[in-house]
Amino acid sequence: MVNSDVIRNLPKIRAIVANAGEFQAVTKEHGSFAHYLAQLRQSGGESGLRDEISKRFAFLGKSTTIIFLFSVGEDLPEAAKEWEAR
Repeated sequence: MVNSDVIRNLPKIRAIVANAGEFQAVTKEHGSFAHYLAQLRQSGGESGLRDEISKRFAFLGKSTTIIFLFSVGEDLPEAAKEWEAR
């Protein structure tokens, strides 16, 4: 908590630990995180995918969920249109 080079917000630190556990649970339940994302997309489309990720993982709101999904290679045309409109 005293190191200024790292996150010092205790709720965010707890969320990081909880999210790591969720990631492991997803991998165990679905075989891989990519398979989990594919299943979410099939069942709910892009908006369902985004909604489920933000519900399951802590400290992921609308924008950070989109950024996360872009960073793991998900194609999000609806989100891209929303960002371009801003």
